[in-house]
Amino acid sequence: MKRILYILAIVLSILACREEIDKSNRYVFTGETVADFMLNRSEKYSHMITLMKRAGIFSLMQTWGQYTLFLPDNESVEKFVAEQDSIYHATKDAYNPVWTGITSPLFEDLSDSMANVIARTHVTEAATRMAEMGEGSLPERNFNYRLLGVNYIVKGEQYYIMLNNSAAIINGDNNVENGVVHLVDKVIAPSQKNVPELIGSYQFFKLFTEAMNLTGFCDSLKLDNDNSYNPDEHTSQNDFGSTYYAPETRFYKYTGFIETDEVFNANGIYTIDELTAFSEKWYGTEDKENPHSPKNALYKFIAYHFVPRELPHNKIVPYDINTENSNFDLFMPTLYDRYDYFETMQGTMIKVVKPFSSRASIHT
Repeated sequence: MKRILYILAIVLSILACREEIDKSNRYVFTGETVADFMLNRSEKYSHMITLMKRAGIFSLMQTWGQYTLFLPDNESVEKFVAEQDSIYHATKDAYNPVWTGITSPLFEDLSDSMANVIARTHVTEAATRMAEMGEGSLPERNFNYRLLGVNYIVKGEQYYIMLNNSAAIINGDNNVENGVVHLVDKVIAPSQKNVPELIGSYQFFKLFTEAMNLTGFCDSLKLDNDNSYNPDEHTSQNDFGSTYYAPETRFYKYTGFIETDEVFNANGIYTIDELTAFSEKWYGTEDKENPHSPKNALYKFIAYHFVPRELPHNKIVPYDINTENSNFDLFMPTLYDRYDYFETMQGTMIKVVKPFSSRASIHT
């Protein structure tokens, strides 16, 4: 009889340990992920699914995390490919051809490298809603390690958020389990240009571009990834044994404050000789015959326009202070101008002032 009681007690103990597991603290996807959003509408977005799979990031959109996807439809992707192909073929025999990376009008002919660039341009590793998109740039880099430019345009009574001056958000803030999806009307033009190439691509920077090339200063702006950087050499520990890990990659970044031809013209400067004469009024005539010399006046003038860091104009000076993660209220008066100082690549300082209720302006 005792044996039966022991067995009964063991069985009851086992049953008691098999109660329903509390799943309240376990995350389970109950709705769409970023990937599901595309798959459930694959008749419109199959091209982006294909591009993201070729780039090796589609499976990531099915996992836990927070992502933002800017999603163009198939028609937009096909139009982009055809346009880039036409630009390439229209200029390939020119003195200065435009290399777009696309040499066929067919989507199926896209190279792996271009599929990778296009896909990664449209994704960031953070969930950014439209209300968080301040004019200037997105707060997080995309998967190409580039910041996407942000500006607003108005058509009729409707305003749109533009990305890289190429694609507008037409249906935003589609919330999903692991982020947010914004539908865009075009493919976001990937930015693979370095700073001199970008400046030279704008017709209204002709005189500045000529001066930049004449001085050879453009060569100082072409560095990208610091290949000598080793994150292990910068990892450290504090006295309590905590480890501080360094970023995996170090990039060279630049910001230019560039006058347009219109600004030069308004000051009586139309030619490179007139710009040189203007520069000599400020910097003298040392090494006058050698525009590549750092002591040359025109070289100094160009170098003064750049700082060796990345400064989107909405982040040049602190203005909109976010204290939502702080346990105290930070009193930041906003009834006066904000300013900051930066060292230029000439070695002198530049003062950047953002007047109250105005965009940033430059004062020296």
